[in-house]
Amino acid sequence: MSAHRPGRERDLTKEQKRQAREIAGVAWEAELSEALDELHVLFSDWRKGRIDAFQLSRAIHEFHDGSGRELFKRYNGLRPEDLAARAIAHELVPPGQIPTELRKVLADRIDRWRRRD
Repeated sequence: MSAHRPGRERDLTKEQKRQAREIAGVAWEAELSEALDELHVLFSDWRKGRIDAFQLSRAIHEFHDGSGRELFKRYNGLRPEDLAARAIAHELVPPGQIPTELRKVLADRIDRWRRRD
């Protein structure tokens, strides 16, 4: 691994890249589950007759074209190390699941995500 120089992101080892992919996957599932919870409530409302099938269908369509699509684009458009840094910055993954060394190597990226969002 190359020495860390200010202004230059550190290279990750193969193991750290694997860890970053794993963290990104956990974060994606967490964000997707949260977004799907909203649909779950609407399905329940539909079953109970509180909304009709057209309202539910519209909500599914809006999910697909909205938050579902945004999550898909995010998690398929960024590098795993950037997704892991974002997940750490936004506390989408329990701290105990984040290897200390990975947190250190991603520190600059984590700080950028905290300032960005």
